[in-house]
Amino acid sequence: MPSCEPLAVTGLACRLPGAPDAEAFWRNVREARVAPTRSLEERWGIPRRRYIGRAGDADRTYTDLAFCLDTDGGPEDRQVELGRRVVDAALVDAARAGRPLDLSRTALVAATSWTAPSYFEHDAARALAALGVAPATLPTGFAHPPDLQLGAIAPRLGGPRLAVDTACASSLYALDLAAGLVETGQADAVVVLGLNAFLPPFLYIGFARLMALSPEGRIRPFAIDASGIVPGEGAGAVVLEPLDTARAGRRHVHGIVRTIGLAADGAERSIFAPGANGQRLAYERAYAEVDPAAVDYIEAHGTATVVGDATEIQSLHGFFGPHRPRGARLAIGSAKALVGHTLAAAGIASLIKTLLMLRDGLIPPHIAVSPHPALAETCLVLPDAPTAWPDGDGRPRRAGISAFGFGGANAHVVVESDTGESRPAGPRPRPVAEPLAVLDAEALLPLPERLRMDAAGLRTGPNLLRRIDPLQLAVTHLASELLARNPAANQAAGTGVVIASNLGGEMSRRLSRKYAYRLGTDAPDEAIELRLGPPLTVEAIASSLPTMCSGYPAYHFDLRAMHQTLSGDSATFITSLLLAPYWLRTRCDTLLLGAARDGEGACLLLLKPLSRARANGDRILAVVRSDDGTGPLQADVHEVLDLSPPTGRERFAEATGMDVLVRALGDGARHTRVEVREAVQPRAVLLIEKEERADPLPRAPRVPFEVVLRDEDALKAPPSDNGHRPRHHHETVQPAPEQRSLAAAWVTSTAATVRAFLAAQRDGLALLDIEPAEPPIGPRTPEHAVIDRVSAHGGTAHADLIVDEAHSYFFDHPLDHVPGILLIEGALQLADHIPG
Repeated sequence: MPSCEPLAVTGLACRLPGAPDAEAFWRNVREARVAPTRSLEERWGIPRRRYIGRAGDADRTYTDLAFCLDTDGGPEDRQVELGRRVVDAALVDAARAGRPLDLSRTALVAATSWTAPSYFEHDAARALAALGVAPATLPTGFAHPPDLQLGAIAPRLGGPRLAVDTACASSLYALDLAAGLVETGQADAVVVLGLNAFLPPFLYIGFARLMALSPEGRIRPFAIDASGIVPGEGAGAVVLEPLDTARAGRRHVHGIVRTIGLAADGAERSIFAPGANGQRLAYERAYAEVDPAAVDYIEAHGTATVVGDATEIQSLHGFFGPHRPRGARLAIGSAKALVGHTLAAAGIASLIKTLLMLRDGLIPPHIAVSPHPALAETCLVLPDAPTAWPDGDGRPRRAGISAFGFGGANAHVVVESDTGESRPAGPRPRPVAEPLAVLDAEALLPLPERLRMDAAGLRTGPNLLRRIDPLQLAVTHLASELLARNPAANQAAGTGVVIASNLGGEMSRRLSRKYAYRLGTDAPDEAIELRLGPPLTVEAIASSLPTMCSGYPAYHFDLRAMHQTLSGDSATFITSLLLAPYWLRTRCDTLLLGAARDGEGACLLLLKPLSRARANGDRILAVVRSDDGTGPLQADVHEVLDLSPPTGRERFAEATGMDVLVRALGDGARHTRVEVREAVQPRAVLLIEKEERADPLPRAPRVPFEVVLRDEDALKAPPSDNGHRPRHHHETVQPAPEQRSLAAAWVTSTAATVRAFLAAQRDGLALLDIEPAEPPIGPRTPEHAVIDRVSAHGGTAHADLIVDEAHSYFFDHPLDHVPGILLIEGALQLADHIPG
C-alpha cells in the first residue's frame, strides 16, 4: 500500500525520569545513565503491608518501584499538568524559527492508555460513598474525563483533539493519526503527545498477576538476566507538519518521519504474548518504499521480559538479517533501559531519543549488560560505547523505531535526518477523499440490558467471556455478525479495526473502585469487594485496557491490518469517519469502524473505498461522501449534528454521531444530508446515499451465550450467588445451568474435532519451543476427570466441562500461554467415550 507523505518534526519537548527537558535526556542517553527509581508508597498514601506480597499472591504486588519524575507537581491533576507543560514547550520550540504556526489549524493527538487519574479517583469515591465506605485516599481538585482532559492539556489548539490507545504502541500509532489528520485536511499541523502519569495500585497488582514486573526493580532490555519491566512516568511531544509546509514557514526541522508501518497480531498468539509474525508484518509495511539495508540503527521496543526480548530478537534478525552484508552488525537499543517502561509514552521517548541521535550523528552505548545469548547468532548488536553514525554515502542518516502493545498492536516507524533538500515549496493541494462504500452495518442502539450473542468461533470459553468488559464484548458481537455475513473480510491481513470509545472503560473503573476500597482498610469485606469489582483474573486485566475495545475483534477474528481505540471529545467518531479514506488508502483494504459508549450503545460499519468495492463487485449498503458539490442536489432528509451539546449533556460523548448515521442507513430515505457543526461553526457535510440491498435475516447463534451489558444495580445490591464467582481462592466453581449447557456445546466432540484439538495443542507447544510428544488417549483416573454427565450415541459423545477456576493456567499463562488447555483435556477425555 502507498505510505503517508513524509512529515517534518519542527518542535519537540519532553519530561522524563532524570531529565526535565530534551537536552538533559540526551545527556543521559549519551552516558547510558539510568534514572533512579523510588517506591510509590508515599504517593499512594497506603501502607505497604496492604499491597506488598510475594510473587503469585492474590491482590498483591511484589514490587512498588517506579521511574518517577523529579517533582510531584502542583495541586492540579498530575497527568493534565504534565501534558500541558510538555505540549506548550514543544510549541515554543516550533516557534523558535520561521513563521508561527496557525494554532487554530493545529490538532492534538495524545497517546495515553487511560484518562487522567482524577477521573478514576472521583469515580471510586462516588462508588464507595454509595456503599457507605471511604476510599484509601480522598480525591482533590477537578475530575478530568477523557474529553475534558484533552481540552485542559491543549486549550489553545483549534484542530481536532484525539487520544489513541494501543497500549505500549500508542505513541507510534499517534504519529500515523497525525499523518491522517493532515492528509484529510482536518489539520495543517499536529502536536503528538505521549503521556503517562498514571501508576495506580491496580496497575501494579495487574502487572504482578502477569509476572511482568522486575522483582529487582531493574529493567535490562536484551540482557541475559532481564527479569521484567519497571513502569515509569513521563511525557514527550513533537510538532508534525508536511515537510513542504515547514520549508515554506522557514521552521527548523529536527528530523523527518519517512514511513510508518502498522500491523496487528490477530490470532497469532495470546493477548499478552508478542507475535513475531505481526512484528515482521509491521517491518514489511514500513520498508515497502525504503531499503532496509539503508537503516543504521533500530530503537527497539525492548521490554526486558523473557518472551518479549526473545520474540523481538527473532523478528528483527528475521527481517533485517537478509539485508545486511555478511558480518555487518545492526546496532539496537531501548530508551526503557534508562527511564523505565513509560507505557503509552514509550514510543515518544524512543522517537525523541532517535531524533537527537540523528541530529548529532552519534549512536550511544546501551547500559552495561551481559547480552542475551541469542544476539550472538544474529545480525544485531548492543553498542558498548558511543559510536559515530556510519557514513551513508550521501544519503540521510536513517533509523527504525518499534513499539508493540498488549492486544497485538504493532508499529514501526522510519525516521531520517534532514538533508536540507525538498521539493519546491508551494500551496499544498487539499486532499480529495474517495467516497466510502458501506458494505454492511450493525448497531445496538440503545444498548440492551442483556445480549444474546453467538460464542461460536470466539477464542475463549463461556467463563472467560463473562469476565470481559461488557462494551468490549458488545463490539466483538457486532464484528462477529458483520464478518459472518462478509466472510472475505474475516481472518484477513487487510482488515483493520478502529473504535471510538472511552479511555475510562467499565472494567478499569471497576478495578479502580475495588482497590480504592481494598487498600483503604486492613480488613476488607469480601462482599463489598465483589460489588465494586471482579476478581483480578487475566481476562479482567486484559479487559481493563481500553485498547481491547478494538483488540478483541482483531484477536478473535484474526484481523491483521491494524487496530486502535480512539477517545476524546464529542467529535471523535466523526473525526474517525473523516479519517477512514486515509486508513483505506494506506493501512487496510477493509475497515471495521465503530463507536461505543458505556450504557448508551454501539455501532460498527464495514467500509471499503467505493472504487475498490465497485471493482470487486461487492454488495453496497450505502455510499458516504463529503459534500464537494458532486453529490445529490436534493436530499430526502436533512440532519444537523451538533458536536457541542449543552453543558452537562454527555449522551454518546466520543461516540456522538453514531445514532445519526445508523438512522440514515436504516430509514426509508434514499438520500440523507448530514451537516456537522461544532461551536456553531460548520465542521463537515456528509452525503449518505443508500443503494438497493435487502436487509439481512437475523442469524441464529450456533452457540447461544447471554451477557449482561448494563448492570445499573451493581452498587445497589450484592451479586446473586449463582456460581459465577469463586468465594475463596481454592474453591471449585460449579457452572450455573446456562453455563453448563453452553460448556457442553463447547466440548461436544467427534473424532475429527479431537484431531483438531490435538493439532492446536501441538501448535501451542511449538510456540513454547517444546518438542511435542504424542499425548496418550487412554482412560483417565477419576481424580483427573474434568468432564461430567457424559453421554455417547453412535460416533458422537457429549459432556459438561467442569471449570475449576483455582487453576488459572487452564485459561491463560501470564506472558505466553497455550489457549484452551482445559477444553483440550476435556475433549481428549471425551474421546475415550466415543464407541470404536
